[in-house]
Amino acid sequence: MTTNRTSKQVRTQAMRDYLRKQTKEAITGVPEILPPPVTLEEPSQYKGRFKLNSWTHKAKTKSLNTRKARPGDVEDGVVSQEIVLQRGNGGVEDREWQAVNAGRLPNSVFSINGLLDPFETLAIQLGPDSENLLVHYLTTYNMNSVAVNPEGDFFSYVKIDPALFHSILYMVALHYDLRNGVQDSAVCLYHGGEAFRMVNERLADVNGVFSDQTIGAVAMLVNKENLNGRYELSQIHMKGLEMMIWMRGGIQSLKGVFRRIVTWCDFCYSTVWDAAPLFPRIPPASPPTTLSLLLPIHSPSCHNQDQLNPKIIFGPSSRVISIITTLRTLSSSLDPANMSTLNRLEVSKQIYNLEYDILLLNTSLDLPKEIYALKIAAQLYLWLVIREIPPSSQILITVAQRLQNSLGQEVMEWWLGSWERRAWLLWIFFIGAVVSNGRAERLWFIQELGKLCRLAGVCEIEGSGGLRECLGRVVLQDIFFEFHLRAVWEDIILPWEVDGQLNAGAFVGNFEDEM
Repeated sequence: MTTNRTSKQVRTQAMRDYLRKQTKEAITGVPEILPPPVTLEEPSQYKGRFKLNSWTHKAKTKSLNTRKARPGDVEDGVVSQEIVLQRGNGGVEDREWQAVNAGRLPNSVFSINGLLDPFETLAIQLGPDSENLLVHYLTTYNMNSVAVNPEGDFFSYVKIDPALFHSILYMVALHYDLRNGVQDSAVCLYHGGEAFRMVNERLADVNGVFSDQTIGAVAMLVNKENLNGRYELSQIHMKGLEMMIWMRGGIQSLKGVFRRIVTWCDFCYSTVWDAAPLFPRIPPASPPTTLSLLLPIHSPSCHNQDQLNPKIIFGPSSRVISIITTLRTLSSSLDPANMSTLNRLEVSKQIYNLEYDILLLNTSLDLPKEIYALKIAAQLYLWLVIREIPPSSQILITVAQRLQNSLGQEVMEWWLGSWERRAWLLWIFFIGAVVSNGRAERLWFIQELGKLCRLAGVCEIEGSGGLRECLGRVVLQDIFFEFHLRAVWEDIILPWEVDGQLNAGAFVGNFEDEM
């Protein structure tokens, strides 16, 4: 960059950061703690049309007051309600990961006079809180991810169907609330109420035909209750959704993103009740792509020589082998460096088939108990890393508790039988510790993880024989676990620290020695 372009970029980012902090303070009422100011060596070159040292709160306050008083907002009477903030369930690593993964307004979304939709092209009129949700949807939320919407065309449907738009914002509000420690925010309740009202009006029409948009809206409502832990309510809605789909001719009658919304809803429902999917597996329209072809040509292979071969422990015919292999491939192919050249549609199909295979194990009568624990951990990894579900989601908490209950004494003894099994168990414990962050289960997973680290001589996080290398032998995506790894390790070594120094003598074994 030239000096002028650099200076302009600095000013732009500084103003965006200031507006973000002010907006967050206006919504939550909690000011952000700012670092001490930095004294510039040559301040004059950083001044210009927008002078950082002359910015005031007046313009922002006036803008906020104007927007709150703007007539015609659909949220009047709702956004004024007090939003009660509760203590967040997440720990340090959650907050750091959120900061890194925070959504930013993309260049393709323009704002005119402070509005995202100045020409009212959307199906509903948005108030300021809903605009924030829309930005979160466009930049962060999972519905724009490769798993559900690989074509990237889902947003076009919200311009014509208000019920679908309300249901999407209802789900996005839950995602936003979970990441910010809020429960049932006013804007979330508003969009949920509107979505239910519009769907009920359509269902009351006995001569009506259930459109893809209506079915998609109902599926989003069901999934919101699943992710939020209201399982009895989601069960009632799921029965209605199932009836609507069979009246349409089955899951095959849906196409594209709406079929994937319903199958994602089906997967969540099956996970809650520990059952197989309700709808049959959708056959591929074309021969499946080889897993290796999912990766870009210049991408390093995810199957490095240090990764453990699952056939050695589970046998060559075990159904777990394809699950672990696909998890490894997806973890590598979904690296941000590969996204621009990735075949998103093929990856979406792989994610669908992977989770279908995992859920089919729920009803397998000959599934060993130790494999059941690995199956749960594999699905948690899929949801945390690939589907990007916040760890504070109630459905993940439910599955984390199920994982802990599956690791009884007999199962633990089997996993401790050899060094290779202990390496897999280390990964299972780590997944449990991450997903149960801020919950009572976290302590149990940390304690068991610490015992196993001591037994195997894992006394550092990096380097040969370190925790990162051990976890990478199973499957690990560095981008996601960078922060969780550090926080989990700090919890592990806390009991063996003396005056801030780790007592390495407490770690007696070594994976490498046993190899």
